[in-house]
Amino acid sequence: PGAALGGRLIADIAPPLTIDNFEGIDCRKGRHATPVFYVISDNNFSAEQRTLLLMYELVLN
Repeated sequence: PGAALGGRLIADIAPPLTIDNFEGIDCRKGRHATPVFYVISDNNFSAEQRTLLLMYELVLN
């Protein structure tokens, strides 16, 4: 608590955005050992929401 943290920006997520509550996350090594992240959400039994499985690959320069 109260610590100042520093870091490097690795993603800039801009609109249009998917607004949802994501319940799960996983990571694995992708092609050329790049990190691949998965996030998943459910539809909460609502016809107005979707079940989503999104995959992001972190490409390092």
